[in-house]
Amino acid sequence: MARPRIDGLTWTFLAADGGARALDAYSTQRMLKNSCSSGVQMAGTSTCNYEQNLPGFIANHASRIYAFEGAVWLSEFTATRFLVRHHHQRLARFVPLMDFLATTSFAVNNLTLSIGGSGSVAGADAQAHFGVHR
Repeated sequence: MARPRIDGLTWTFLAADGGARALDAYSTQRMLKNSCSSGVQMAGTSTCNYEQNLPGFIANHASRIYAFEGAVWLSEFTATRFLVRHHHQRLARFVPLMDFLATTSFAVNNLTLSIGGSGSVAGADAQAHFGVHR
């Protein structure tokens, strides 16, 4: 008797989840460019970005955060494959779908945070320094 295989919809969810995890790693690295130690700060406003969920030894190194995200995706793939092989196809689809939805919200949040440079925080810092008001 042949074992059940992962169907196309489940593979789509797994691929979307993998993309969301890669985007989360990229957005976290991008967001951390404006940490408190960068020296770029706006007067009267905290613009320091920091990782809330991962420890610093993972979040502060690009290779470690990508390895972490890959390991999480691989564990979800393993769980999905296990569920499919035990005839739980609907539950198997649920695992990557829920993680995709949760991870995407964190990635989008990180992408919307200010990282300084090209106008946003650095421009405000220069305006405060030279007394330019709008």
